[in-house]
Amino acid sequence: SIKVVDESNIFDLAKYMYLTDMIFGQDYAMRNALRYIDVLLNKDSRIKYYFLYLYDKPIGYVSALKDNDILKIEDFNIFDDFQRQGYGTTLFKFVVSLYDINYIYVVADGLDTPKNMYEKWGMKFIFESHLIRKMFN
Repeated sequence: SIKVVDESNIFDLAKYMYLTDMIFGQDYAMRNALRYIDVLLNKDSRIKYYFLYLYDKPIGYVSALKDNDILKIEDFNIFDDFQRQGYGTTLFKFVVSLYDINYIYVVADGLDTPKNMYEKWGMKFIFESHLIRKMFN
């Protein structure tokens, strides 16, 4: 099932983000998980997060932000064990179907493995940008 992230399942997202971000260190993972909770508890936020559950366990999520007739997709992630089985396609198509839009753009890592998936869905590569991160202890 697919559910919008709200107060009832916000800690699923926090835990998921924490586990995903542990590659950057425990401190960063904790701060980032708390930031996501902060964003979601902000009722004025236009960002919506959606979770894909399999047998009541979250296996993927995506964030969506609608601005006029444009939908921005970001933070699109399916746990490794569930990739390449159609779950990402299901989640993406479901979320897109919720919005009355003319354009979609996806913010993805340049090394992002779903690049081929986006192209399969008819998306075209527009430009590349780089994010540079420095970790402070």
